[in-house]
Amino acid sequence: MNYFTFGYDGYIYAGVIAMPTFIEKFGSETPTGHILTASQTSIVSSIPTVGCLVGFVMIAVLADRYGRKITIYVAALIGLVGMALQVAGVNLAVITVGRTIASVSTFVTINMALTLSAELAVPSIRGAIVTLSSVTIGIAGIIASGVNYGTYAIQSSLAWRLPVGLQLIGPCLIILAALFVMESPTFYLIKSDDVRAKQSLRKVRQGYTNAEIETELENMRHQHALRATEQSVSMLDIFRGANLRRTILASSFVIITQLSGLAFATTYAAIFFVQIGNANPFLMVLALCILEWGGACAGQVLIEVLGRRRQALFATSVLFVLDLAVGGLGFAPATNKKATTAIAALCLVFGFFIAATMSPLQWCAVAEFPTARLRNTTTSYALLNANLATLVISYVLPYITNADAANLGPKVYLIFAGCMLLCFIWAYFCYPEVRGRTLAELDEMFEARIPARKFRTYICANALEHTATTIKEGPQAEEAENILEEEKV
Repeated sequence: MNYFTFGYDGYIYAGVIAMPTFIEKFGSETPTGHILTASQTSIVSSIPTVGCLVGFVMIAVLADRYGRKITIYVAALIGLVGMALQVAGVNLAVITVGRTIASVSTFVTINMALTLSAELAVPSIRGAIVTLSSVTIGIAGIIASGVNYGTYAIQSSLAWRLPVGLQLIGPCLIILAALFVMESPTFYLIKSDDVRAKQSLRKVRQGYTNAEIETELENMRHQHALRATEQSVSMLDIFRGANLRRTILASSFVIITQLSGLAFATTYAAIFFVQIGNANPFLMVLALCILEWGGACAGQVLIEVLGRRRQALFATSVLFVLDLAVGGLGFAPATNKKATTAIAALCLVFGFFIAATMSPLQWCAVAEFPTARLRNTTTSYALLNANLATLVISYVLPYITNADAANLGPKVYLIFAGCMLLCFIWAYFCYPEVRGRTLAELDEMFEARIPARKFRTYICANALEHTATTIKEGPQAEEAENILEEEKV
């Protein structure tokens, strides 16, 4: 539900800001009718992301002190306030304030969902579990786009108030669902409460023996600086020593995803289809969301088949080609129907592909790279970077693409193509393979300063001593054993 609420908010406003009744009420009057100017579009779409700054502080204060569940409850209540303000909005200022308050809630709940996913999932399926986020966001996108498509023709404020008001369901369901979610055993270990940590782990490892539970707990204790009693930590520790590299990697793909042109597949999807002259932009956005959901489902398999590093190289290279193609077609006259049809088709392909490759990568990076004791801080910092990147790009795009501004239109994709080329080069030299590794193994490899290209074949001392720590002996443990036997020979 945390991911659903996040996805619904983003996609619902992608359509709302293009609705005639919304534009007529909040837009600026011109000789040809009401329009949302570049500045108005930027404000309502980008300014609310500053709420993530408050969310960052909330996580630092609440998450490790009171636990993941309490933090989720507080955030959900804040979300209800923000969403109620949006429904009652009488001007853009009230709606923007409401969205900003709601973004605090979204930032915190997404952070907690990623933290729990990383801490509770078995290493062999951690990628698939984490990438369920993309599937859920895709479902939210389909529902939001379907609601927009069904209401945009209503000749009253109900056209946009109804889709916005449905957001209120999300926080209510989050509060109910959290009642059935276990507190993370990692949180209890941080508090030096081994008894409750074992109880928590047992509830999420139904069917495992006592020996397997004890083995996994022992593995969790090996995580670097896990217990609060071992050493005090500060927020600045995420920039010190080996943690700096982990912080950069955790933040990497949430920023790279924004640099790919994602905004035109989410925040400005309807507006973009209007700009290229599509006759039914709301239907196109619905089709785009369905394809993105299909891509997210494929991404669950792809992330484990290709692994993180290969998928990073694959994603950035293909997105470079797609961005280059859309940007090149942008030079065709607006009256060229073949060009505009091709752009629309490529945008649909773009939506499917980014959901299948880039979206799973960004969620896995945020969940997997932080060390246990700094996970909340690192994860929230990574998501803060994502929101700041969204803020900058969402604010700037209308000024360089809208007809009343620089009027680049689809040609802006050439800028995204250049970004993808640089990101491919960075990923080749800096992005490691962490598929199937336990969190304790990642601690060891980062502390040992292992180069990114050697992560896949590196044999951890802890893995050799505790081969059973990957529950049910996943493929990474078997690979380590085979390599060890070869070395003995």
